[in-house]
Amino acid sequence: MRKERSVLAGAISMAVVLTLAFGPHAVVTAQDAEPTWVAADSGARIMRVDRLDERTVDMVIESPGVQIQKVRLLLPTGFDTATDERWPVLYLLHGSMDDHTSWTSKTDVEELTDGEPILVVMPAAGAWGWYTDWWRASACGAALWETFHLTELRQLLERNWRAGDVRAVAGVSMGGFGAMSYAGRHPELFRAAASFSGMLDLFDPALGYGDDIWGPRGDPTNTWQDHDPISLAPALQGISLYVSYGDSDAVDDPDVPVDQREHWLAGTNEAFTARLHELGIPVTVAIDPAGGHDWPSWERALHEAMPQLLEALGV
Repeated sequence: MRKERSVLAGAISMAVVLTLAFGPHAVVTAQDAEPTWVAADSGARIMRVDRLDERTVDMVIESPGVQIQKVRLLLPTGFDTATDERWPVLYLLHGSMDDHTSWTSKTDVEELTDGEPILVVMPAAGAWGWYTDWWRASACGAALWETFHLTELRQLLERNWRAGDVRAVAGVSMGGFGAMSYAGRHPELFRAAASFSGMLDLFDPALGYGDDIWGPRGDPTNTWQDHDPISLAPALQGISLYVSYGDSDAVDDPDVPVDQREHWLAGTNEAFTARLHELGIPVTVAIDPAGGHDWPSWERALHEAMPQLLEALGV
C-alpha cells in the first residue's frame, strides 16, 4: 500500500485518507466523506471524487443551478504534503461541444503545468452553456453557469481543495468569450484573462442565436450588453490580458459551421482589441498565421500565453 497521504485541507477522516492511499483510480463518494466535503453556500456539493493519478482528479458536483456536472482538476506538485499551502488557480474553459476532459485529452496541459505550483481547474460548461446565467431556462432546466463556476465551484475549491484567492482564466472559442466576460463582470476575481479564438463581440451580426441566453435582442431589459466583452472592456483595466486568434481561412474545417470558423471570429477579436487600445488598456495580441479553429492551434496558444498567466499568478 502506498504511504497514506492527506489531500484536503482541514480535518480529514481516516476513511478518505485510506481510500486515496490506494492510488490511481481510487474513488471517494460523498457518502464515504460526508464530514469532509464542505458544501457551497447554495447547497452545491461534491458527490464523488475520482483520483485518476497523482495529479488528475475528477469531481462530480450537484448544483441547484446546473444539476449534475463534472470538473477536472490538475493538482500542483506537492499538494498532498504541503497541507497548509493555498494554491493559485488557473481556470481553463472549454468550447462548445467539448467537456471537462477536453483540455487534458486534446492538449499537453498536464505536461505543461507539471511542477508549477498552481491548481488547474477545468469545469464542464454545457455544450452551449455560454458561461452565463441564462435569461430563460434551457430545455433541460435551469442553466446558471456563471453562478456555478464563479460562486459555487469557487467555494468548493476553497473549502475542499485549498484554492487561494489569486486566479487567472483562459478559454477557447466559447470559453474564450467566457474568460473575457467573466473577467469583465468580476474583475476582483481575476488577475489575468486569456482568450484563444474567442467570440468577443456579442453584437456581431453573424451570431444568429442567443435569445434564451441573453434575452430578446433590442429589449432594454436583456443582458447582452452586460455580458459582451467589448462593452465590458473598461472593467478589464489592470488585468493581464492575452488574445490569440488565427489569420488563415485555409485551415478552417469545412465541417465546422460558418459562424464558428476562424475568419469570422478573427473579426470579433479585432474589434475587441481595438476597443482595448482605444481605452489605453494593455493587451498581448498573438495572431497565428497558421491558426485555425482547432485544438492544435489552441495548444500552441496556451504554450505562448502560459508565461504571462504564470507571472500574473505570482509564479
